[in-house]
Amino acid sequence: MALRRNYPNFQKRGLPDIPGFPGNLRSRCRSEHRRLRILGAVPIFIMKSLRTRTQCLNLRDSDQPEKPQLWQKGRKMELPKTLDPDGVAGFRRNGYVLLDNLFSEAEVRILLDAVETGARVAENTRATSDASGKSSRLAIWHELGNDIWTAVSTCPRIVNNIRILLGEEVAFFHGKVMFKDAHEGGAWEWHQDYGYWYNQGFVFPRMISAFIALDECRPENGCLRVLRGSHHLGRLDHVRVGTQTGAEPARIEGIEPLFDCINCEMSPGSVLFFHCNLLHSSTPNASSRHRRSFIICYNALGNPQLAGKKTADQSPCPVGPDDAILEYGPAPG
Repeated sequence: MALRRNYPNFQKRGLPDIPGFPGNLRSRCRSEHRRLRILGAVPIFIMKSLRTRTQCLNLRDSDQPEKPQLWQKGRKMELPKTLDPDGVAGFRRNGYVLLDNLFSEAEVRILLDAVETGARVAENTRATSDASGKSSRLAIWHELGNDIWTAVSTCPRIVNNIRILLGEEVAFFHGKVMFKDAHEGGAWEWHQDYGYWYNQGFVFPRMISAFIALDECRPENGCLRVLRGSHHLGRLDHVRVGTQTGAEPARIEGIEPLFDCINCEMSPGSVLFFHCNLLHSSTPNASSRHRRSFIICYNALGNPQLAGKKTADQSPCPVGPDDAILEYGPAPG
């Protein structure tokens, strides 16, 4: 039922009539899309046949195909931006994958307004310092609610891609707004998210974060950096670095030369999906431009958290309307 609810073009009797859809795949797809209904997402080999645009940081294609279109009740609709097999393979190989401009300029403006004036951010913001003493701020929460941050966290463009990457149903873990203020924002030391989450009792590293850029992210204002492929190392020991928790500096000194260090340059509205064991960091913001972001973290529904350390709700993450963010913007007209 989830597949038909989130993708109404998938009718009970079979697949939708999509121009150019290979007829010899139709019978094969009937059983396959039934098997994957729990994911609430289009099977990825169908997405490949539709040539959905996906971009990975090291898998850029200068000759991008035109976005496929669907017809529903007389209206032409863009196919949702969903990862294709190349994007999934890139994630497994590199530990991350980038979807450019997943959210529109209008949606980003609404999110920035909620960052600057919203109650949930104001009530949950705290500061942390790096090894040099420079400060960064973040606001974090572990529950869904009835606000714009829940609209983002349950957006099908995020949740369905997380489902595809994990290959199973997922649970919301937490969301956090990250502030790296102009001239002031401090660094984030090299770390793995599972370096924290292992100590919170999560048994397996079956967890993924979605980093949504709200400002331009460039090296000058402290964009995210990753060590490509470092998730294959497994979990490293973490220690206190300033008031942060980071991977052991001596270990990082030996590891860093073994991997390509990638600056994740992103435009507002782009989303970086990355594995919980991927080593990542960021430098201080020495520029005159803020670098703000919203990061949503998800856990595989079948990944238990040990008793006595419960911090997360292990129930399937709901999937909301795709246009829910726009409902929190100014009224049209």
